[in-house]
Amino acid sequence: MNANGRKWARENRGRATAKSRAWRKCNREQVRDAASAWRAQNPEKTRAYSKRYYSKNAPEIRSKSKAFKSANRALVRSYENTRRATNTNVRLAHVLRSRLHDALRRGPKRGSAVSLLGCTIDEALSHIEALFQPGMSWENWALDGWHIDHIKPLATFDLTDPRQLAQACHYTNLQPLWARDNQSKGARDCAR
Repeated sequence: MNANGRKWARENRGRATAKSRAWRKCNREQVRDAASAWRAQNPEKTRAYSKRYYSKNAPEIRSKSKAFKSANRALVRSYENTRRATNTNVRLAHVLRSRLHDALRRGPKRGSAVSLLGCTIDEALSHIEALFQPGMSWENWALDGWHIDHIKPLATFDLTDPRQLAQACHYTNLQPLWARDNQSKGARDCAR
């Protein structure tokens, strides 16, 4: 907008706002694409704005999110399943949380599964990839492919003891193992 356009907009606020609104309504795709491009070019500003907005509106956001999830359970479940199927980091975090949850359901849990890893999800992925056997890839990480195995099985630890829990869940206690080998291993304490 040039200087004359800005001057007109200042002098005719109501008309300018209505005109802008009408244009945006008629050109939604263009507006959406421009906003998306701006966010992609300004990730730090976008992140900072999102943080500020969330901190100011956290209770309302949480309430709306909870209401949406309960009203759209099938949609949310489908989204989460797709996300786990397509994002290795999300899948690894889910598996770790689920495995720990299963192991700890009879006792109190201390800390979160991801913090107990002792590294980031990306570092855990790199660690596991470094131990891949020939034929292993993230594409065949499945019930009939290979599993993420606890080298020293969770059943051999006292998971109510915070130190033992940290040792059991540490990334150095994880290895990729073929499904058949992992299932035959069971809860026996065996080395790599």
